[in-house]
Amino acid sequence: MTKVFAWPPVGVVSRDWTIYAPVNESRSLITGRRYLSAHQPRRRVVDLTVDGGRRYGAGYMEALKRYLDGGVNLVRLTSCKIPHGRLDVDTAHRQSLPVVWSSEGQPVDWRRPSEPVTWYLGVKLTGQRNFSGPVPQIRVDGLPSGTLVGLPGEFIQFAGKTYMIASPVRSNDTGRAWVRVTDPVLDEEGEVSIGVKETAVFEAVSIPRGGRAGNEFTPYDWSFREVFADEVGGFEEINPWN
Repeated sequence: MTKVFAWPPVGVVSRDWTIYAPVNESRSLITGRRYLSAHQPRRRVVDLTVDGGRRYGAGYMEALKRYLDGGVNLVRLTSCKIPHGRLDVDTAHRQSLPVVWSSEGQPVDWRRPSEPVTWYLGVKLTGQRNFSGPVPQIRVDGLPSGTLVGLPGEFIQFAGKTYMIASPVRSNDTGRAWVRVTDPVLDEEGEVSIGVKETAVFEAVSIPRGGRAGNEFTPYDWSFREVFADEVGGFEEINPWN
């Protein structure tokens, strides 16, 4: 298994979270028709810049570089906020977030009487895969009525899987909304959270030098490419920052 380190708690100045999907192109010598096929698996790619002078940025970056060992090890990243726009609802009205209890730094395990109890903040939404229309959709119930609840470029979690939202999402008078997403929906029904973040594991394509120039810190410019678990024999997740 390959070691996967958590991203440290640094201030990111700029960030790009997108998809790279290379294709092979060919044409028929007889008809001139164009044919396309996937050349490699579709992967997320990320470019980001860290300010070395904020929130111990330079120190965290130098430590991370040593953990990555020149690219032998990997790092887990979480998506940034892609779209900019105002919604009609608070986060608590469109998603549920698990609550982690602790006492004096130690986790608290809730049980009833022997089964584990999970606590959530927000609202519990349910959804179903919708087959109507030319693109994949998820029907969501339990939302506030007549409100804008999602933006294109945000992510929706449905039955434990994350999908990108393709167009603005507005609920009707009964609190139901149809969410258009960019990828095929795999499950028929499940719980829903709108406005979640996407996460994946990456290798460092370029490792920055960074450092100081006089009294100023030079930025750390990173480029990352997604890696899949089956390519490296599985992941061993490590968080050295807590």
